[in-house]
Amino acid sequence: MVLPLVKLGSLAFRTLSKPIAGRLKHHAGVHPKFRGFIIGLAQVTLASAILSACETRPYAFDPLFLCDVWIAAYVRDVDDEMLKSKA
Repeated sequence: MVLPLVKLGSLAFRTLSKPIAGRLKHHAGVHPKFRGFIIGLAQVTLASAILSACETRPYAFDPLFLCDVWIAAYVRDVDDEMLKSKA
């Protein structure tokens, strides 16, 4: 009895979240401040995911890989700043 209710609840959640995600994507494309907020939130989420994965499975990550990830994030930030200064 519980499993069908859980499946129904997850289906309802997915159905309701799709229009909300569409609106968020639209507003992120239109509003620069909101876009910056979303990008910052995504970068924090990525950094926390990488750090937690490193803490739980330190043998699975090569330090050079992590350096590449942080360098790529830094370069992306610098590129974003350069684009803002040109505009």
